[in-house]
Amino acid sequence: MLGAVQLTLIATIRLGIHRVLAAGLVTASAGLGLLSLLDMPYAGLLVFPFGAGMTFSAALLAAMRGVRDDQTGLAGGLVNTAMEIGPPLGLAVLVSLATAHSPDATSGDAFALRVAAVALLTTAVFAALPRRTP
Repeated sequence: MLGAVQLTLIATIRLGIHRVLAAGLVTASAGLGLLSLLDMPYAGLLVFPFGAGMTFSAALLAAMRGVRDDQTGLAGGLVNTAMEIGPPLGLAVLVSLATAHSPDATSGDAFALRVAAVALLTTAVFAALPRRTP
């Protein structure tokens, strides 16, 4: 993950935050897709953390960009809260999907990982869209 953070900083300077965020989301999605394949889970364990590191770093940079100096503490607290609450909430939804999809744990887990991969790809599309600034 540390390598992803360093790469994110360099890529953000060259490509912009939104492109790097979209690339991180696509990479994390690919990792989840690989994890859903029962015969290749180790490839996903290498790809997903790299994409997640890029995504978290770019999301933090995007959230803090343009924040006034007197509100950086508040913005940082909101970002940290979102990053602490979001993953457990997402995991609860994915576990519910897995158990509702199939009583077989392996089949249900693969389904939930594919749903998460599609969600990340959808988020990547929105992250890549151009923004109008006021």
